[in-house]
Order: sequence, then C-alpha cells, then structure tokens
Amino acid sequence: MKYMKYLICIILPFCFSCSKNKSKKKATPKVVITHPISKEPGLFGRTVNFKITEGECSILWVAGSQKDDSIYLKNKSNQTDEAICALNFKKQVGFHKMIFIEVFKKFKKEKLKYIYTSGFRQFSPDETWSLELAKRSLSSSDWTDYKRNYPNHKSQKSTNKILIELSNQNPSVYSELQGLFKGYGLDIKLIEVEKVFTPKLSAWKHNKLLTGIPRNTRIITDSGSMVFSVSHQN
Repeated sequence: MKYMKYLICIILPFCFSCSKNKSKKKATPKVVITHPISKEPGLFGRTVNFKITEGECSILWVAGSQKDDSIYLKNKSNQTDEAICALNFKKQVGFHKMIFIEVFKKFKKEKLKYIYTSGFRQFSPDETWSLELAKRSLSSSDWTDYKRNYPNHKSQKSTNKILIELSNQNPSVYSELQGLFKGYGLDIKLIEVEKVFTPKLSAWKHNKLLTGIPRNTRIITDSGSMVFSVSHQN
C-alpha cells in the first residue's frame, strides 16, 4: 500500500494528459439546413439551403423543386461572402458528400434534372480546371478561326458553344465533379454557359504556367454561369 500513492501520482497525470488530447480532436463539421422564405429568381417552388463550414472553408448548396416536379441543385460557394472556400476540389469533396447525404434525405435524387453553378472557379478556386480549359483553347481550330475571322469564321460557333465542346472533351475539364456525382448513380454534362471569359494571356494571373505563347493571345478560361444536365445510370 505504501507504494500505491506513488503509483497514483504517476498514473493520474498520464490519464489527465490523455483526456486533454481526446478533447483536442476536431469535431465533425455539421451540415446546417435552412429554409429561406424567398424563392430562387426564375425558378419555381420551395428551396432549401445546405451549408457546411470547416475552418475558413464554407460550402453552400441550394436544392429546390421545379414546375415539372423535378429538382435542381445550385452551388453558391465562392459566389458571395456567404460561403467562401479556397480549398481545391480534392479537399472539398468530402464536404460535398456530407451535404448530399442530407440533400437526398429531403429530395429524391431520381428527380434531379439540372445543376447550376457560377463557373469552374466555384469548385476549383486555384483555377486548375481553368488552366486545362485554356490549354485546350490554344489547340482548338474552332477558337483560332473564331479569333481570326469573326463574324465570318468557318464554324459559326459561338464562344459559348466552343467552351462547352472543349470542356466536354473526354476526359472532361470537370471530370472530378463528374466522379462525385457518379458515386450517386448520376451522370452530369455541361449543356449551357453564359458570359464566357476570354482574357489575353498577359492579363490572366496564371499566365506564367503557359510558356512560349505570345502574351496578347486570347484564351478561354471560364464562364460566369453554367448549367449541367443530369441523367441517371441504369
């Protein structure tokens, strides 16, 4: 017994240390669900916000119903100060999965028809997706012809059409996003864009990654808004 007090003195600090270490474990971030009163502009029916925040990264998806009883998803991350996330997509993907668990509890994924975004930068703020698109535009005969001969270019394709075709080439520019939705038995495809960004290489902040190209060359990097169609795997 006389040695017991010494043993207690040794064990107690150790246990206290273990307890402190356990308390330092990161808490799992939770998805915050809200039901805004106002409807999404131009869309129909109820909307539900699904937001997750971890440190300095916030991701926000809006789900809503449409007139034909289908549903849509709208990503609003990196669009307003309401949800900003500077992580690349590989580091974001776990948060998206946590949100979709909650989304598909409230909405049937079989009814998902469209996905709306504000461009690739929402998912790839480091612009690695935009860099891939820029490289494709540099080797595109349609884009070269457009720049040289518009409005009399041979293909008569709009910049919107050219961006869509370049992005959808296999593998797509957004293949990581496709992979996320394939996990739910869903195939997505870019079908519509607005406000295509075509800066001169000298004005694009990542221009040093494209070497041996005249600085006044125009490239395609992104667009202001995008719409993806959703189809369901058999």
